[in-house]
Amino acid sequence: MKRKKVQVFDIINNIILLLVAVICIYPFLYVFFVACSNGTYLQRGEVSFLPKGFNLEAFKYIMGSTKFHVWTGLRNSFLYTFGGTIVAILTTYVTAYALSRPRLKGRYLLMGAFIVTWVFDAGIIPQYIIYNSTFPA
Repeated sequence: MKRKKVQVFDIINNIILLLVAVICIYPFLYVFFVACSNGTYLQRGEVSFLPKGFNLEAFKYIMGSTKFHVWTGLRNSFLYTFGGTIVAILTTYVTAYALSRPRLKGRYLLMGAFIVTWVFDAGIIPQYIIYNSTFPA
């Protein structure tokens, strides 16, 4: 079996990707560690990364309270995600099958409509207006 030679590019690339991953994950970890810290340390501003005075009282309060409707939100998020994924898969499957049929009249026009919506998304006009008002020519 041939061993792959480790190149300088691979090492630098891995270091850069690891740094990007840490930068992306840090805010989530920070919020979690703040939630797990004692409130006294938070008021003093002593929580920088790792939790101080570890406790889960905030989680118990939020999950046990009926006024926040956390379980309803989680259930709705799961149902919307699951339902939306199923609908998207079925729609994509049926559309792809129909567009793969050579006898479908107007198939190139329909495919062109799909491609235009992929390239020019709905946010392009508001984005243009914001850029144009922020950076006038």
